[in-house]
Amino acid sequence: MATNRYKSGEVWDYTAGATISSGDAVEIAADELVGIALDDIANGSVGPVATTGVFSVTKAAGTAWTIGMDIYYDGTEFVTTATSNTWAGKAFLAAASGAVAGYLDLNKGAGLVSTGDIADESVTTAKMADLARGSLLSGQGSNRPLALAAETSGQVLVGDGTDIASVAVSGDVTMASTGAVTIAALAVETGMIAADAVDATKIADDAVSAEHLDDGILPSHVCKYAGEFIWSGGGTSLAATVTGALATDIVTGCIQTVPSEAGYLASLAVTNDTVTATLSAANTSNDAYIAYQVMRAVV
Repeated sequence: MATNRYKSGEVWDYTAGATISSGDAVEIAADELVGIALDDIANGSVGPVATTGVFSVTKAAGTAWTIGMDIYYDGTEFVTTATSNTWAGKAFLAAASGAVAGYLDLNKGAGLVSTGDIADESVTTAKMADLARGSLLSGQGSNRPLALAAETSGQVLVGDGTDIASVAVSGDVTMASTGAVTIAALAVETGMIAADAVDATKIADDAVSAEHLDDGILPSHVCKYAGEFIWSGGGTSLAATVTGALATDIVTGCIQTVPSEAGYLASLAVTNDTVTATLSAANTSNDAYIAYQVMRAVV
């Protein structure tokens, strides 16, 4: 017999972190190796834990076992679900769905691989279990990896200081699946606009009304209409059509071209849609040019 043989390896010496009863399942190495206690082991004491053999174990009700199927330990009982659980071996015998006990061939058949057996950067994506399209692996409760659904259109990943979640953008903006963001109507406030950021190129034509002018530059009246007309009719008075003029407006003007007959502009009057000029003398040659400006009060 080899002089360096220590033990056969089927039974390990295990230091209990809590009181263990004979027959209890024990995670010898978290997420790595499950054993069955062969004796009662007091907290802090060392006792024997089997890592091979066939044992009757506590089975989770609700799922049937078939011979040879993979069995996992969830920290309380033995289940058929791999996610977040530790592989424990193979079902030695079939067990009905409602059964609460099953026979487990402990650590049999998988060719156990521990973390130390895997070289850095050696696990390829081809070796990974399927992950739902649009999902990400995220560290969740108990620091276990969990698939996080992140495929919902227009949502973003947000951390809350503990976990990350895929959430819809809310508030004053919406986001399309392309990443384009749209600001809601009436959402931009004065404090959000940088100084001198709004120049003439950002202001639409006819968009600035009198109410938006500073009180210091707001005029009492603005020029609503302006133009000229040539005398006709040879008399001392002539009414010209100025569509839109109001009787409440103010009109000013002058003789832009002096007529052949000596005279001056005696008066200008405005009524609805009309400006009437009166000369000091008749312009029989009809060569007087009258310029006018119709002013309207700012409201």
